[in-house]
Amino acid sequence: YSTSGTVTTWKVGGTWEVNDDLRFRATRSRDIRAPSMAELFSGATTAQFSPFDPVINQSYSVQTLTRGNGSLQPEKADTLTAGVVLSPAFVPNLRVSIDYYDIELKDAILALSASSIVDRCYRDQPQLCGLITRGADGRIARVESSPQNLQSVHTRGVDVEVAYRMPVASGDLSLRALVTYVGKMKLDDGRTVTELAGSTDQPTIASLGGTPHWRANANATYKAGPTTLSLTGRYVGGGNINNAFTYKDLDVLEHSGRLYVDMSAQYAIIDDGDRNVSLFAGVSNLFDNDPPITGTGGFATVRSLYDVVGRTYTAGVRFRY
Repeated sequence: YSTSGTVTTWKVGGTWEVNDDLRFRATRSRDIRAPSMAELFSGATTAQFSPFDPVINQSYSVQTLTRGNGSLQPEKADTLTAGVVLSPAFVPNLRVSIDYYDIELKDAILALSASSIVDRCYRDQPQLCGLITRGADGRIARVESSPQNLQSVHTRGVDVEVAYRMPVASGDLSLRALVTYVGKMKLDDGRTVTELAGSTDQPTIASLGGTPHWRANANATYKAGPTTLSLTGRYVGGGNINNAFTYKDLDVLEHSGRLYVDMSAQYAIIDDGDRNVSLFAGVSNLFDNDPPITGTGGFATVRSLYDVVGRTYTAGVRFRY
């Protein structure tokens, strides 16, 4: 990379097909993510804030300069996956896969607030002090708030996929389910280690959202001639609002998950090679389930996890000529 130089990535993997019914697979890799254009080169903006200055023991108005950081290095991750694929001959068209993953991400890019930079500089992260400029009077004149390679993340869990297809009447029925269990999602921002798995918290300095232990999607699609019908269930698990809370801090520590059901239908009026015309309609969140109240992330609930709109309807026409 022209900004951060040479990086080395690699991947080693293997599969062992025991027989037509059973296959094992595993990979080990070093993966990287280069800083984005915005993280490197976003334009500067200024604002005023009032930090507490531990050097002179005062709070006063200071200018903050927010911009990209051209010195960022690529993020690095060590990834291990191992799994098994089952295609039993006694159940034709059934496929089951179970995969374990363990990912340790280092040098993750983190954008700290100006107040946090001042606080961390004089507490336990002196490497951030270079972002603080003092004037001739000894007071802070400016704080530069730019992304830094400070964060690490360690996650592990299991993914399960089940797919099955069979003829029904004059059509075909396809069933598919995806289930994810996150056993660990540990975030280390250079000062605090936070376990996010099993909670729906959204730390303000983390790029990660809430991480319930369980999430699942199941879909049934029936296609007969020009008609396609689909039913989908989406489950998002619950958990602690914040794993660090105790009953002394908050009366309600946890909440249950939510199951959303979607329905859709499509009818092909014309299906002639490159010419296709179809009518479609759908309902999302059929039973109009309300989101749980979590009180995190600055909102009453976690918008990245739970439906905040309610039941919605769509209808239209798709065509290609």
